[in-house]
Amino acid sequence: MYNSKRKIRLTLALCAVLCAWLITGCNNGTAGGDETLPVTSATEETALQNEKVEETPAQTEAPEETVLQTETTEVTTLPMKTTVETDLPSDTTPESVLEPETENETTSQGATETVGEEDTPPADTSASTEEPVVTEPPHEHLWSEWTVETAPTCTRDGVEKRSCACGESEKRRVAAAHVYVEGICEACGERKPSEGLEFLSNGDGTCKVIGLGQCTDAEIVIPAVSPWGDKVTRIGDYAFQEQDHLTGVVIPEGVTIIGNDAFALCTGLARVSIAGSVTSIDRRAFFDCGSLTDITFTGTMAQWATVEKQEFWDAFVRTDVIHCADGDAPRA
Repeated sequence: MYNSKRKIRLTLALCAVLCAWLITGCNNGTAGGDETLPVTSATEETALQNEKVEETPAQTEAPEETVLQTETTEVTTLPMKTTVETDLPSDTTPESVLEPETENETTSQGATETVGEEDTPPADTSASTEEPVVTEPPHEHLWSEWTVETAPTCTRDGVEKRSCACGESEKRRVAAAHVYVEGICEACGERKPSEGLEFLSNGDGTCKVIGLGQCTDAEIVIPAVSPWGDKVTRIGDYAFQEQDHLTGVVIPEGVTIIGNDAFALCTGLARVSIAGSVTSIDRRAFFDCGSLTDITFTGTMAQWATVEKQEFWDAFVRTDVIHCADGDAPRA
């Protein structure tokens, strides 16, 4: 813009100079030419001054044109923005623009939910119309009394059995044991052990009999095992001393020692059975048992001969022989 104006002004100035030059030439032709140079010089000078005057405002107006250009650029930019914004209706807001998307999303979600509902099989309503299933309570057996299927013996376990009306049955083991009739086993003839005797444990699984305790038997059968499971290995010293009511004593297998005065002064004692396991009879074990006439040793005669017999073990005993398993042996 500025250059175009300047060109026009320069063109006008040149035209003015040319015109002035033509006029001056004509004047020189008519009047004879001495004053032509001053006139021509004045005209050119005037034109140059006018050009300078015109150039000066042009230079001062340049910032305004620059400002106008900037404003024009801004104005030009604004319509672009407006063009973008005017693509939408005047009453449209960002929220309204987003609403269709929300509806689309809702629609897609609804579609998804619809698909899920279609995949889910319909509820079976027939169950509600069916009658409830009645479950019977578990069967409780009504067992009969235990009956002996195999009777136990002294060395063999027995079996007992019971049954139910439904047909089921069960069995249980009966430990081997002696079957006593009037204190004597029907199978082996062993006498029933006395109960209530007093024992003293050695702490190593063995024990010794130390007294009658609560036992009231006249014929004592010392058990091979104490009530708590210790093996009886000894008749303690003075265990049955002066028990006049005793009439018989059975010393079981496993006992090895008959202690001092164990049966001394038992004046009513008539029968004694000594186990073949006994290896020592201590002093006065049967001292002054004046009624003792029957002594039995369950071992052999040879075993009896090896038994250690201390002094006066049999003082005032009224028998001279010992009945062994293989015959009679002398008492001494």
